[in-house]
Amino acid sequence: MKKFLNFILNINYRGLFRLILIRPRYFFLLFKIRVIEKYTGVDPFFLSPRFLLIYFFEERNFKNLNDYSLKKLGNYLLDINRIKKNTPLLYSGGVGANISFDEEFIKETNGYARLFDPTPACSEFMKDKVSENLKFYPYALYKYSTKTKIYFDRFNQVRSNSISNFLNFYENDFYYCDTFNIPTLVKKFNDPDIDVLKLDIEGVSIEVVQNCFDNDIYPDQIIIAIEVPMNYRKFFKFYKELKIFIKRLNKNYELINLRHRSRGVEMEIL
Repeated sequence: MKKFLNFILNINYRGLFRLILIRPRYFFLLFKIRVIEKYTGVDPFFLSPRFLLIYFFEERNFKNLNDYSLKKLGNYLLDINRIKKNTPLLYSGGVGANISFDEEFIKETNGYARLFDPTPACSEFMKDKVSENLKFYPYALYKYSTKTKIYFDRFNQVRSNSISNFLNFYENDFYYCDTFNIPTLVKKFNDPDIDVLKLDIEGVSIEVVQNCFDNDIYPDQIIIAIEVPMNYRKFFKFYKELKIFIKRLNKNYELINLRHRSRGVEMEIL
């Protein structure tokens, strides 16, 4: 109750009212995650046809987390028993301000991690975090190696920036960032293979993994966050692509559902 009262007292009501008027669907998505779920423990995914469809898709296509013995490393889960190398390699796309998984991976496996994130805030955050086993590169993972528009939230409600703009930020709110695909990076760094690929890259994970497969790069384990578009027109296109992608994944991997909250907003798969 105390946390909830503090939340109410600290709301910027002027900005909130503006957000409700201008972007009502965006507001209710944030309200669902940050208020209803957080303070009641209830995930009301069943109130949205879009969220409900994703929920049933997950139930039909992914294995249950409880059937596996996975280890929690920071904010993700991994099958440590599959890692046999003395110094396994992690490619980690999407850092934000949380590297708990990457640091725990290095500690647990004596491995090596390459982290990628193009946002200025992340570059500032990572200034004193790099080490011999943890390297940071201020560019985005994508299917192309080029310069690309990346969109941000003018309301400052979501810190993550997005190439795909799956949350429908304003079209004029963008800057350009350097992007690289993983085949290019593997050659650049002369990495023989990738043991673990972690992707939380705001709407373009599917394209990045498809590009890996097209170039015969198959990491032993993949942790992938797949963001669901908010716009219904984009959603139906996404859903068709998702079915094709999951069918391709199933040829080489077991798919474990890691998501237990905000169902339908984002998918998390190992």
